[in-house]
Amino acid sequence: MRLYKYLFFFLSFLLLFLWLSYNVGEQGDYTIMTDVGYTHVDQLSSNDFQIHFEEHIWLFFLIFFTVGTISFLVYKFRSNQLLHREKELEKMIESRTQELQVNMDKLILEIAERKKIENELVSARIKADSANKSKSEFLANMSHEIRTPMNGILGMIHLLNQSELDDLQKEYSETIYQSGKNLLLIINDVLDFSKIEAGRLDFEEIDFQLRDIVKEIVDLFKYKIKEKHLSFDCIWDESLPKMINGDPHRLKQIIINLMNNAIKFTRNGSVSLRIFPVLSKKTFTRIKFEIKDTGIGIDKKDLNKLFKSFSQVDSKTTRVYGGTGLGLTISKDITQLLGGEIGVESEVDKGSTFWFWVDYKTASSQNNPLKEEMTKAIESSTKNKTNQNKSYTILLAEDNLINQKVAIMYLEKYGHQVETALNGEIAFEMFTNKEYDFIFMDIQMPIKDGIETTKDIREYEKQHSDMKPIRIIALTANAMDGDRNICLAAGMNGFIGKPFKPDELESVLNQPL
Repeated sequence: MRLYKYLFFFLSFLLLFLWLSYNVGEQGDYTIMTDVGYTHVDQLSSNDFQIHFEEHIWLFFLIFFTVGTISFLVYKFRSNQLLHREKELEKMIESRTQELQVNMDKLILEIAERKKIENELVSARIKADSANKSKSEFLANMSHEIRTPMNGILGMIHLLNQSELDDLQKEYSETIYQSGKNLLLIINDVLDFSKIEAGRLDFEEIDFQLRDIVKEIVDLFKYKIKEKHLSFDCIWDESLPKMINGDPHRLKQIIINLMNNAIKFTRNGSVSLRIFPVLSKKTFTRIKFEIKDTGIGIDKKDLNKLFKSFSQVDSKTTRVYGGTGLGLTISKDITQLLGGEIGVESEVDKGSTFWFWVDYKTASSQNNPLKEEMTKAIESSTKNKTNQNKSYTILLAEDNLINQKVAIMYLEKYGHQVETALNGEIAFEMFTNKEYDFIFMDIQMPIKDGIETTKDIREYEKQHSDMKPIRIIALTANAMDGDRNICLAAGMNGFIGKPFKPDELESVLNQPL
């Protein structure tokens, strides 16, 4: 509003100035009108100026009033405009406020809904973690419960095969033994799948001879290949490094799964294993493995079904050839976890070629394999000569009577004396009352388990500093990741899983005390 005031005063003084200038003029000669005519005078006196001003004051007020009226009207018009604009803005603000309130209510509802969903997700995650934990515990318990009788079955069948049997009995016994081993492979597949799914599959990084691993695999399958009257060829590239660094157990697992598939789906013809480098660097070598067969083959449209969990190309395949459908899935997962790649090329009725490659680090030393084998042989011979004729007094802590019987029969066969304890409490009491050379300790036992018993034994030895620490070997069906570490952390000196092989017991007993 100040603008209009300034405009009003400015126009008023401007008009007054113009009027005075017009009527008074600059200081000089003027002509004034009288009753008798026009009279020329040199200059208006102050009285004349006053008279002249008074005669025309009405004109000044008229101009002033006109300017004021115009200014007022302009001011009023502008005020009405601003007032109207203010009301419009108030309406807009009110409308916008209502919209914001509605949006705020929606936002609050969305926040509440998202919070609810977030809480549900957290609850679902907790339930999922709990379910995974329960599943892992269930699988661990199931593994233990299945492996425990499997140890008795395989152990007794192995002992039976070493007895005097006629050809038919031996065939029956061997069939039972192979069936038991196949069942054990299925159990291992399920456990490995569970470990991969839970992200708990551990990998070693050790130096090993690739040729030795391949030889072990070939020896493992030679009887099965011979049984199916297949020809077999192992193609070894001589440019491969003698020693590499990685996980030999997982490598064997992949090759065994692929070899099992190749032999299983090949009725006649051949199976071959080819190993060659595809990339060689100073720090690593990319090694490719190809398992080729002349089996039933796979239709191209069915290739996408491979490497999926619990899946096979055709339901008829399961009925005819058997299997869980986990072997290829596990092989793929392990290969990817090792940073490699796996694939297949196949044609119906002509066979398949499964391949995978993995980058293996260069081993710290490329030793002579022949020299190492000789060294191992000498060491093994020395150990056997040192310990093979010794008779040890062994305490076996085992609550399963069948597994007790199997272990006792093996140990007594090697010429050792065995005493048994049905739980850890009894084993600890027997240990404190008698001197033993070895303790074979089961993990899951009633009253007191093997871990707790081992800790009590080690604590007892600390309190009796004159005692020589006894060798405690875990003999358990616990097969989940970390079981070995738990046993070693408790103070045990070794770990043998059930079902155990006789040579594992012998190897432990032949080690220097």
